Amino acid sequence: ILTDSFTEEGIYAAIRALRMYATEDKNLELTYTVNGLMMGSRITEVPDKLNIEVTVNDPDASDSIAKVEVVANSGKVAYTWDNAAQLKSGKLSVTLDPSYSYYFIRVTQKDGDLAVTSPVWVGESLKLGISNMVCGTATPVTDEELTLTTTFFNSEDSDATIKSLTYSIGGTVIGTDKTGYTLAKSSTLDVPFKYTPTAARVFTVQVTAVVEQGVNEYTFTKTVGLDVLDADSLVYIGIDASHYNEYVSGNYKDSMGNFGNLAAGYSVRTVPLNTSEELIAACSNPKYKALILTAPSRRLAEAQTNPKTYSQEELAALTAFNAAGGTVILAGWSDNYENYDIIQSNSAIKHMAETQNDVLQALGSSLRISDDATYDDVRSAADGVDKWRLYFSTYNTDNFLTSGVIVDADHPYDKLYTERFSHYGGASIYAVGADGKPTTSLPATVSPVVYGHATTYSVDVDEDGLGGAGVPKYAYADNDNRLLVMATEQLAGKGLIIVSGAAFMSNFEVQASVDNAAEKNYSNYRICQNLLRYLNPITVTDIKTVQAEKDEGVKFTVEGIVTSNASGYDKDTAFFDCIYVQDATAGINCFPVAGNFKIGDRVRISGTTSSYQGERQLAVTTIEKLGEGKPVTPTLVTAAQIVDGSVLGSLVRVKGTITRIENAEGIVQTIMVRDGSGKTCRLFIDGYITKDKGISLLTVGNSVDAIGLASWDDTFALDGKTIAPRVRIRDRAEIVCTKAPVKPGDDSGNEPGGGSGSGSGSGSS
Repeated sequence: ILTDSFTEEGIYAAIRALRMYATEDKNLELTYTVNGLMMGSRITEVPDKLNIEVTVNDPDASDSIAKVEVVANSGKVAYTWDNAAQLKSGKLSVTLDPSYSYYFIRVTQKDGDLAVTSPVWVGESLKLGISNMVCGTATPVTDEELTLTTTFFNSEDSDATIKSLTYSIGGTVIGTDKTGYTLAKSSTLDVPFKYTPTAARVFTVQVTAVVEQGVNEYTFTKTVGLDVLDADSLVYIGIDASHYNEYVSGNYKDSMGNFGNLAAGYSVRTVPLNTSEELIAACSNPKYKALILTAPSRRLAEAQTNPKTYSQEELAALTAFNAAGGTVILAGWSDNYENYDIIQSNSAIKHMAETQNDVLQALGSSLRISDDATYDDVRSAADGVDKWRLYFSTYNTDNFLTSGVIVDADHPYDKLYTERFSHYGGASIYAVGADGKPTTSLPATVSPVVYGHATTYSVDVDEDGLGGAGVPKYAYADNDNRLLVMATEQLAGKGLIIVSGAAFMSNFEVQASVDNAAEKNYSNYRICQNLLRYLNPITVTDIKTVQAEKDEGVKFTVEGIVTSNASGYDKDTAFFDCIYVQDATAGINCFPVAGNFKIGDRVRISGTTSSYQGERQLAVTTIEKLGEGKPVTPTLVTAAQIVDGSVLGSLVRVKGTITRIENAEGIVQTIMVRDGSGKTCRLFIDGYITKDKGISLLTVGNSVDAIGLASWDDTFALDGKTIAPRVRIRDRAEIVCTKAPVKPGDDSGNEPGGGSGSGSGSGSS
């Protein structure tokens, strides 16, 4: 940030004025003006010429500039300096015609680091470009064609021509389109592209469009991220949309996307079943492992005049599906949402609960959904307002759906401490006996999942005599009977049945993150995760296989022991936003992780292959602590093993002689070690790692015994040579130095050979 006043006010003023640049190099200095005006400026009157001045400098001797570019609208490179002598001077200038509406500077260093300035705007901004790029398939799978649609806009006063489109993945072109499209003035245009993915991985498709308008040519880019699932390992969940189902095709329609996105992470694809024929067909399709039937709406006008119920053919199909092992999930809704005269005055209209219970009866289930509403005067949202907006925290911990749900016994109702079950406008559920009548004892086949609060009660809102005090409660503890709002039932030889008084998997309940990071997420999210794991159990891959994967974005789940602390546990011994994890086959860096994970924890991590500075890592999507494990014992390795990368990611121990020491900002950063074979490897210490600890006897010529993580960093250069392999030290206390034996005729005792770095460990001794 460029400011003359290094105060809070001055810094904010510079940010508002956009006087700033971004750089991947920690000390690159960059300034830039157009006609004497610095970055962030606006030139309202278009001048005849643009005089561009750039000053760039990197004080590090090991860093050099490869090229400097003037970049205009949409990434168009207007001018490039790549002459080594010019670049070394650090002062560059050029005069250009004002053909574009903004210009900025992009610097590329030889090590790949980039820097970009904010622009200088010239005249009016160009109102032409790409507004969006979308994939027409919610859950892409291998070997299934999908459509990528790029939307162009032209708000200028003349037509433009889209000369070419190039589609690429990671720099590899997957398709081109040179049709030549006219993009009329004051219009938009959708251009489709067909693509069939062949590999299951996470990747980004970029479209690069060359657009011509008048005498100017522009290059626009846009990207869309794809998470392609393996068709062979895919599991399907059908979501009924043929009965005006709430949150699907009824009230709050199209509100199951979050669950679909969550499911995709478990190689589960959610499919709306829009017709009776599609529902029946799914019941006999072996790909479908579960069906979700949310409450059939009675709230929509068309649902009141033509309410949907399940036909005998549908009931037979659902029964066969469950008998063959398929999971059936039914959700109810409050009778408040059918409290309409048109319904109450017509006894022939089945209510939502009765419609859902027809399915449960056909399945042979003893569970039923109450024709009621769950209210609470004490523990509803906003202190009694909206008595149906409830957050429950009483769980049956023996049910697999509640595995991992966090409940703080001292703060069971506080969202800062406890994961609460979101139950909006819902009903209660109950069990019936062999005679079909409500019973206060649960059959052995039924397992509760979520109970109401002690103060939660049933209300017969529509006054049809079916709700209220007569709804059974069930014993949660001694002298503590409560309404039940969610349960499962497992009948012999059949699939699981899950019944909830509300659609627990809707967008309002399943949220990837909450607005306030301090708050716990709804337990609905974790319950849905457990459901998905049940439907498609996770495949755990050994870390050696992950290390061997050449492609980026390939999804894996690993389990292992944490070998470096996370910052949420101890900042002094934690690498920035990551931990290392090791199993019996290998170790790997996992990023980002900043939670309360410590050395010795046993964890399960799901993520995608990625790399940073040449080191293979797992880009974390989910991480779960499985329990306490035994800390990994470091393996004694040779310098040659560090250098060849054969132990990359593993906890190692190296021994040898110190040959060189390098400091950074007064603290030891690099220690070069030669072992008995004569090979040399590098010990590396991040400046923030136990920076207040000294390393005794750290002197060239002394012996060293060190523990750390075998790592890789292709940006480090010593004497102009890149040294990629390294041992990443997690605690300076794990570097133990001893004096070298005194040689005959040598009275220095501990500095044979002298040389660069001799004695330079004093900065942290």
